[in-house]
Amino acid sequence: MRQDATIRTFRLRVRFCRTAAQLVCVGCLTVGTARAGRPFIIDDAGVVGRHHLQLETWLYLDKDELDHIVAVGFGPTDWLEFAAAGLYGVTLPDPGGVGFMAPIVQAKALVLEPSSWPGLAVAVGTLPPLGRGHLEPSGWAGYAYAAATWTALEPVALHFNAGGSVLDDGDEPDFGTVIGLAVSVQVIEEVAVFGEIFRGDAYDARNDSFATHGGVYWAANESLQLDLTAGTTLPPLNADPGPAQPWATLGLKLVTAEL
Repeated sequence: MRQDATIRTFRLRVRFCRTAAQLVCVGCLTVGTARAGRPFIIDDAGVVGRHHLQLETWLYLDKDELDHIVAVGFGPTDWLEFAAAGLYGVTLPDPGGVGFMAPIVQAKALVLEPSSWPGLAVAVGTLPPLGRGHLEPSGWAGYAYAAATWTALEPVALHFNAGGSVLDDGDEPDFGTVIGLAVSVQVIEEVAVFGEIFRGDAYDARNDSFATHGGVYWAANESLQLDLTAGTTLPPLNADPGPAQPWATLGLKLVTAEL
């Protein structure tokens, strides 16, 4: 069950505003901006934008559980973004196992906007040991990472993340790395496809699993985006290979005009 935490949590990464965030002007939801954000797990070098409010919500399904994630992000300035997220769900096939996890909080700063050169942003976040059931955290977790985005190859955009995480479960703290690469391609004006690979879990430093993820997203207009994705975990490097954990998600993103 720890391998799929990598996915749910937005490296879920809260960006949840993603998990948490967005390219240059996240007030613009057009596919042409090539921003990451939902449905990506890899973050981008962007923030929501000054006085923009963003809601991201999606369903996560695998053979063991069905979860609903809700994330909200807000930009007090052009270069700073705050995000918070939570999730709840049930275990399968027995729906009697109910769990939740909250709150996940994150702050993100835009250092350099993407242009002909890659953009750069940095983020820090934390997750307290508040939860229940299959989503209950193992202890206090914290993370920090840098996100780079290169959009000069239109219609292709590249996103890269690198950072570290720590988990304190009451014993000696565990430290881990988080790293990932994502590629998106605009197929037609409103539709794009993407693929990504990443390693590590911002909310469990003991998890060094690799996972892959991909899908399609449709920007209906400047305020609404829908997506459908699928992925699978890969065996960790320091353990005997185990069964892959496939999953699927269905998501929605809403962004307001400047408030």
